Amino acid sequence: MPWKTLLPVVLCASVANAQPSARTTELATQTAQTAQTPPAIARADATYFGGRPAEALAAYDSLLAHDSTNVDLLWRASRAALALGILNPRQDSDEPMYLRAEALARTAARLRPDRIEGHYWMAAAMGRRALHADIRTTARLARAVDESATRALAIDSLHAGAHDVLGKLNSEVRTLPAIYRFVAGRLLGVSVARHTSWALAEQHLRRAVELDPTMIIYRLDLGQLYVRTGRMTDAERVLRAASTLPRIHPPDAEFQREALALLGVAAAAIHR
Repeated sequence: MPWKTLLPVVLCASVANAQPSARTTELATQTAQTAQTPPAIARADATYFGGRPAEALAAYDSLLAHDSTNVDLLWRASRAALALGILNPRQDSDEPMYLRAEALARTAARLRPDRIEGHYWMAAAMGRRALHADIRTTARLARAVDESATRALAIDSLHAGAHDVLGKLNSEVRTLPAIYRFVAGRLLGVSVARHTSWALAEQHLRRAVELDPTMIIYRLDLGQLYVRTGRMTDAERVLRAASTLPRIHPPDAEFQREALALLGVAAAAIHR
């Protein structure tokens, strides 16, 4: 069974999300990074946020060639690789950019387990890898995504991206037929399959939006949850906002297309 029906964990969040204020939104983080990071990294960041993730990844790689244990370079390179994977129209569980993103984030987490970035981007990369995986790989990745995102929240309970990952995990698992949750939970030993709920999914996804209202993907994920649970008025409100937000990350145009498609579903249901 393809993972596409279980956990399309998304690219999201600035690693600096810490408080539900303008200072910690993704847009504000870009400015802070430019002001506080070394010029070479800031230039690569500007390239990434300018919608050129391949050039940004090449720039991060060039810097990593001289400083391979720089955690700030590692997580940024992971972010750029993940964006490239999402933008590739040909998807599978062994998409090279997803593998690259996971490896870079894993190295960052190993070097600095006390920092949130490696754990978060590893969770995001593993989730994207799992989009088309078989059931056993799906189960392994679901457990790993849950563990990494939970570690991220243990470091910073107000990390918007980690909340989004856990909310999305709960949402996707709840869409599975009970038999699949039983198989994952009993035969493969995946506790996340036995302890998910729509309420927990909404709690995490709403928290992500509250902590960083600038992120399109958080509203998309919350709107999708509302569509799945039949709350079409709530879905229309959230998805309309997602479709009009300024784009930040390279995949945001794709996320907005998804939001508009779901908005059409919600509007049709309301006015039928």
